[in-house]
Amino acid sequence: MLSQVARRCLTLALLCCSGSSLVSGYTIATAADAVQTPMTADKQYPQLSREISSTRLFAPELGQYVDNPQTTCTIFAPDNKAITTTMDSLGQYVGLFIQNKTLQEQLLNYHVVPNRKITAQQLGSSVLEADTRANETVAFVQHNGQPYVSFGRKYVVPIKVANIQAGGCIMHIITNTVLAPPSVVAMIEGWLAQAGNLTALQAPQQLWLPASAPQPGPVEDQPEGIKSAAATSPAAEPTAAPAPAAATSGAAAGKKGSGVAAAVCLAAAGAWVLF
Repeated sequence: MLSQVARRCLTLALLCCSGSSLVSGYTIATAADAVQTPMTADKQYPQLSREISSTRLFAPELGQYVDNPQTTCTIFAPDNKAITTTMDSLGQYVGLFIQNKTLQEQLLNYHVVPNRKITAQQLGSSVLEADTRANETVAFVQHNGQPYVSFGRKYVVPIKVANIQAGGCIMHIITNTVLAPPSVVAMIEGWLAQAGNLTALQAPQQLWLPASAPQPGPVEDQPEGIKSAAATSPAAEPTAAPAPAAATSGAAAGKKGSGVAAAVCLAAAGAWVLF
């Protein structure tokens, strides 16, 4: 089991090797951009229509939880582009992905951090980790002011629109791909590999130096009487061959020293392989 220091070291190493293709730019929502509830956010943000419809279908209890006015939470909502890209990348395995209700519920709950509101301004050069309603950890960091969400200790996903006030929760719209709980990353990698689309999960490629920023504020306690029990369904069993070992991308010329530093960090975190 990786220590907290090793996990943070690994996530920073990922960012130290991530490519500029992940930088998409983002906007910070204002008070005028607030939505009444998370489950009605698609009225103002139509790019969230597929995420909301999936929640209604596969995780109605989650929809009730985030819409409760007494709930405090942080939501990372994939836009339609992220969902479409994920579905297309799975190829012939998309049916297994969609029909697995347990997996769908687990993924949806992984996008919600209960009991706290995390704003983009709170993300600094150090890694901020939080437990999700799927009982698995997600991590956050930023580079040059661009906030990212990290999952599976391998991949980073950019935030497109940050700090949307949605009832008692704060919502961030993410793009490019959905988040996957660490317990199912290997299974999804296997499906992507079999479909010939393993690179659909954007992988670290280029040195980054995380920018400094104010450290996260205190956790906001959940009001009394609101339960934040996460989905307790067991992780879906792999139904495809495990993903083949990924090829380590070569370091760019002139960045050898930085690559060595990242490699040391990775070794301390358990010698995970980077793409």
